[in-house]
Amino acid sequence: MLEASHFNFITTMNELSLLEQIMLFSVIGVAFLSLVYAYWLWKQTIKEDKGTKKMQDVWMAIKTGAEGYLKKQLKSILFVLLALTVILF
Repeated sequence: MLEASHFNFITTMNELSLLEQIMLFSVIGVAFLSLVYAYWLWKQTIKEDKGTKKMQDVWMAIKTGAEGYLKKQLKSILFVLLALTVILF
């Protein structure tokens, strides 16, 4: 069972100095702006022309190969990941 002592790292805003509060909100603000910028870039990319049929065929071959590679990597590392999870927790 979790005790309250496990949550001692949680602080209230009153316990933070003004500088710490400014830095905290700055980090949160920059993270939010980064997500907005990433969304804007994604929308711009989606609007672009997909290219010729030949370009799309090459893209599909690269995509298929990359997905196969990542699937193989996941299968390779999954056992190690599960073992480390059990050992650490």
